[in-house]
Order: sequence, then C-alpha cells, then structure tokens
Amino acid sequence: MTTAVAAPFRFFSLRVVTTRRLGPSLLRVTLGGADLRHFASDGRDQSLSLFLPHPGQDAPRVPVER
Repeated sequence: MTTAVAAPFRFFSLRVVTTRRLGPSLLRVTLGGADLRHFASDGRDQSLSLFLPHPGQDAPRVPVER
C-alpha cells in the first residue's frame, strides 16, 4: 500500500477567462493565468478554496493561519 503525500499549499493568482451558464443555479467558470504553470495535480481527490474580493475591494481578504 502506498501513502499519498499532500502537495505544499500555495496561492495562485488567476483571472476569469470564460463563464457558461449550465442551469438556473449552475455556472461553469474557466480560470487562467501565468500562475497555472506551477499547478500540478497528482490525483483525483483535489480541493480548492476560492477567495473573491467584496464590492469595493481591490483584492480578496485571505485568512491567515496563526
């Protein structure tokens, strides 16, 4: 049996390339940007957190782990 090793956590600065409405409450968002060259997926069990700026903010507020 092999043990999975988690990739180091990092942020990627991306932009919205396209959006497509798939249903009344479902939207497909395609992201792109130069940071994606550092993205690697070594498995099927992937997760992500999406941080968006609130109206009036230039950038999202990202939680800081203490």
